[in-house]
Amino acid sequence: MTDHSVFRGWSASYVLGALDSAERLQFEDHLSQCEECRREVAEFAPIPGLLAKLDGYQSSPAPTRVANMASDQVRSEWMALQRSRKRWRWIASAAAAIAVVTMVASALPNSREETVWVVESSVSATGTIQLQSRAWGTAIHLDLADLPPREGYIAWVIDNSGNKQQVAVWGPTDSGVAVLDSTSSVSLNNVSIVAVTDLEGQEPLLTAGG
Repeated sequence: MTDHSVFRGWSASYVLGALDSAERLQFEDHLSQCEECRREVAEFAPIPGLLAKLDGYQSSPAPTRVANMASDQVRSEWMALQRSRKRWRWIASAAAAIAVVTMVASALPNSREETVWVVESSVSATGTIQLQSRAWGTAIHLDLADLPPREGYIAWVIDNSGNKQQVAVWGPTDSGVAVLDSTSSVSLNNVSIVAVTDLEGQEPLLTAGG
């Protein structure tokens, strides 16, 4: 069992790509053993996509929309973050992104459009995936059963252009059942497929939609 205190605060850095290759491997090994960190990664997973929704997020320089809304001090902090890559600042940027996305989304009307897909699987997994349209993208509810035993699982949204966005990560489940909620910045009418793979992202365990 790895020491959780060593990896506390790494989740946002992992999702935002701030870890170097050695740190990433260390953290992924820790993820297979730590439910708390897996839960944090799942919570942070939509942030890159939500940032992309804000007029084209890029790692450097600061996103235009964020920069325009921020003070000069915050903009300078953002640029310093790109140079230093310190984990605590990545977490701060993630929190700021959530605040901006929440503010933008709250000003827009919600749509009630929704759909439910039955999953298809070559490994006997079963379940449904519910998608609900929101002003900022899509709310996703996964209700899955009979998942094959793996070290962990990743849920992906694939849009109509074939672009793939990670939307959830969770650990092994003895019962083979997973019920969880997530979000994507991809609009509902642009969601082509929702898929679940192993932690390596190489083994497709189930898909829905298409």
